[in-house]
Amino acid sequence: MSKLRIAITADTYSHATEVTNLVKAPFAPRGLVEVIAKLGAIPVVLPDVQGLKGEDYLDLCDGLIIPGGPDVDPTLFGEEPRWKVGGANYKRDVFELDLFRAFYQAGKSIFGICRGCQLINIALGGTVYQDLQSEDPHCTIRHSQGADGRYPTHHVTLTPGS
Repeated sequence: MSKLRIAITADTYSHATEVTNLVKAPFAPRGLVEVIAKLGAIPVVLPDVQGLKGEDYLDLCDGLIIPGGPDVDPTLFGEEPRWKVGGANYKRDVFELDLFRAFYQAGKSIFGICRGCQLINIALGGTVYQDLQSEDPHCTIRHSQGADGRYPTHHVTLTPGS
């Protein structure tokens, strides 16, 4: 049996680094790439490429992971950006929405991490808070945790049927 091929959507560097000029270079979280390989699958990093559609990747990949990253552009869920919204990558958002819809309609496995969960919610007709602190004054969860990212810092309660 051949190995599963798992697509990971890429983000784009917005600036050059001290090491090299990576402006607009696509990238995916290294830890995510490594864990997919460790589990015996082939990670396939997908940059947003103009002119390609989500359906173009259906035969190439068996599943889709949409990782974390910048905020989703509020115009994609029918809202104007609020003052405290973070940076967004509209091109990535549109690409990932199209990928999600193609994989979803094809019945393929999809997994969202942080921003990826938000994007999936939006693709299915939902909305998100643009800024937790200003939109929900009762929220006590820090968006960016101070602890090492490998360790959870808050609990999540799942509601049956949600």
